[in-house]
Order: sequence, then C-alpha cells, then structure tokens
Amino acid sequence: MTSTSNGRCKALTRAGARCQAYAIKGSVFCYWHDPAQAKARTAARAKGGHARHGRKIGSTGRRGGVRITCAADTLPVVADAINDLLGLEVSISRSRAIGYLAGVVCNVYETTDLTERIEGLEKAQAERPKENER
Repeated sequence: MTSTSNGRCKALTRAGARCQAYAIKGSVFCYWHDPAQAKARTAARAKGGHARHGRKIGSTGRRGGVRITCAADTLPVVADAINDLLGLEVSISRSRAIGYLAGVVCNVYETTDLTERIEGLEKAQAERPKENER
C-alpha cells in the first residue's frame, strides 16, 4: 500500500468524516486505524496501565503526627515531601511541585531569620533603660 495523496489517513470516523491523522509510512491508515497495528495498540494500552506501578503511595516513613509551632517546624515536612517527589518518575508536574516546595523552604528561612531579628530587637529594647528612669 502507498500513502494517500495528502498523507492523511483513509479511514472514516463514526460520524462519517475522514480521519485527520497522518497515515503511517507504507500505509494508507494512521496508527489508530491500521489493522496491521492492532497488536501494537493492544500492547501499548496494556503497558499504559502498568507505567506507574512501583510507585509508593502512602506514608513517607514518619511515625505519628507532625507538630508545627513555628515556621522552622515545617522544614522537615517540606523536606520529606521533596524527597517523596524525587522518587517519582520525571514529569512537568513533579518539577513544578519541587520548584514550589523549594520556594516554600526559602520563605521559611526568610521568615525564621526575620523572627530571630525581631526577637533580638525586642530583647535589646527590653534591656534598655526607659527614658524617665535616667
């Protein structure tokens, strides 16, 4: 068989319109309509159902709950989440999540630093003699 003149699949859709996909080389049909590709399509569907097996869903290994009383307490939780994400297959959504969590870590460090500076200023202010005590 040779391909159609415009390179498009010769099959008709259920609605009766011509398929808009390009024919594969050496055939007048696209991958989805070529009878010779039936076994390959079946294998691809089966493989698609197994692509994500082996992924661990559930506990990250932490025992018990997490107690967060200040910004710094969130760092181990975020670090665990990043490590869990690093164990997943590479994808755009995984990369976005890792980037977001890295930004959260930066914000926590900034917040913690500002909190420590404010506490230091408050302590210095409390130790200063009052104006009327001089």
